[in-house]
Amino acid sequence: TDNGSNFVKAFNKFAEEPKPTHSTQDNSVIEFTFSNLDKIMADDDNKNSNRLYCLPPHHRCCAHTMNLVAVADAEAANTDAHYKSLSRATFGKRAGLWNKSSRSPLAAEAVISATQKTLIVPNSTIWNSFYFAVAKINSIIENQTDSVLNSLCEKLGLPLFRPNEVIFVSEYVTVMHPVAKSLDTLQAETQCFMGILLPTIASLRTWLDQLKVTLRYAVPLANALLAGLNRRFGHLEQRKDLLQASVSHPHVLTCELSSLQC
Repeated sequence: TDNGSNFVKAFNKFAEEPKPTHSTQDNSVIEFTFSNLDKIMADDDNKNSNRLYCLPPHHRCCAHTMNLVAVADAEAANTDAHYKSLSRATFGKRAGLWNKSSRSPLAAEAVISATQKTLIVPNSTIWNSFYFAVAKINSIIENQTDSVLNSLCEKLGLPLFRPNEVIFVSEYVTVMHPVAKSLDTLQAETQCFMGILLPTIASLRTWLDQLKVTLRYAVPLANALLAGLNRRFGHLEQRKDLLQASVSHPHVLTCELSSLQC
């Protein structure tokens, strides 16, 4: 389920307790005892006769959790004063572009005329849409230089992007790109299996660690995302069922498992 408090409360109250597993430390022969299945089922029915609901162990939706890392945990980067000042200024100018192009047909035509592209307006309920909207602006800068973007802003009567804000746009997209790819992997409808969870988290963590040495302004963002990953997913790396699913998945590469404590 997702991480809503109603689901968490329901499973905390009604989920069945996980049964402990036992293993032998030697090579001795295990003796089996056969029991009457009808008697066992009858006994279980009597035990649960006063309990109306019994839910299986709770597994939170990892795509929803990853979305929380991208949205809520990324906000921790704003504790760095320089990052906060630069990001607020840059996001404000991007919001001006989105608002102008979505509300005015003349402004939308000016965007197409200047860039041969249409801008993506983010949806407040879908984080991915915000990333793709920023990436679209960054593609204008990369493919047509920032002067084209500033000429458009000047034509629309909007503040121009300063050089450090242009760099910040690029670094934001660079940092958030692997997060967006990981989220796409975890919310895939046909290729999402339990065995891809830990390798996806491990790969994302490694990717962000390696990116930090190349960043000038977005290091606080990468650190905030890493802290969010550790807080929300770190405990899952100790679960044997997830580790077993990872090492037995046919498409998981050995290099992706190198950082897991199997």
